[in-house]
Amino acid sequence: MTFGAKLGKVKLESRLRNLTLAMTSDVNAAALSEMMKRFFQELRRLSMEVRTNNKLETKKFTDDEAVDITNFFFTEMMGPRCLGRISSLIRHYNKHGEYGIDKGAAARAEALAQDPDTPASIRRFFGAFSKVERAKMGASSVFGQLQHAELNLDLLHQFNALKTMVQDSNKQLMDFLKKNGYSTAKGVSWQSLIITYLADALQIDNIALRNNTQSAQGIAALVDQFGFGILTVLPPGANNK
Repeated sequence: MTFGAKLGKVKLESRLRNLTLAMTSDVNAAALSEMMKRFFQELRRLSMEVRTNNKLETKKFTDDEAVDITNFFFTEMMGPRCLGRISSLIRHYNKHGEYGIDKGAAARAEALAQDPDTPASIRRFFGAFSKVERAKMGASSVFGQLQHAELNLDLLHQFNALKTMVQDSNKQLMDFLKKNGYSTAKGVSWQSLIITYLADALQIDNIALRNNTQSAQGIAALVDQFGFGILTVLPPGANNK
């Protein structure tokens, strides 16, 4: 490694936050810091295939992304901040309250979830949507954040389930969309139509619908890898990372 490369590595590693809390009696803060640096360098070398505009491309994390990801895992999901959130969660565990229903899209979703003429799969989606919006009012507490993350995961699951069902030509859904004036055309798939219908019914645009329903993709990937227990150590705003 050249002197310039070594200097660049040192400068990048200086942007990693300091670790002050040991993980176990065998892994002190210094050992954990070395693990963090190795993790960081592995991220910088990692290549992955991503799909952009229906084309597979090989991408790598930028240095800024590698720094943010490393700090997220080593200083947000472990250490003093994590301990503080878990302590707060324990204190508030039996203090959850009733939250009111947001107006607008949340109220419309609540009503749509009760419509007997709407297929059950779509009603489940609207039910999940309304719960997420309602829970936002209590998301300032650690318990509320945990509940909100869980509801967002359910919303993502319902959204993906609907897309899969129309992709598999579910007759009930397709008949329902046709009955409500939605039909395919060149370049317009059934998946696009179900998204457009959901957005129209909630009176929001398609982008807002996608942003709302897919915000949990990151934490869904963490749950797949580590299980639901990982939700208890997620920092505020993890849904948007």
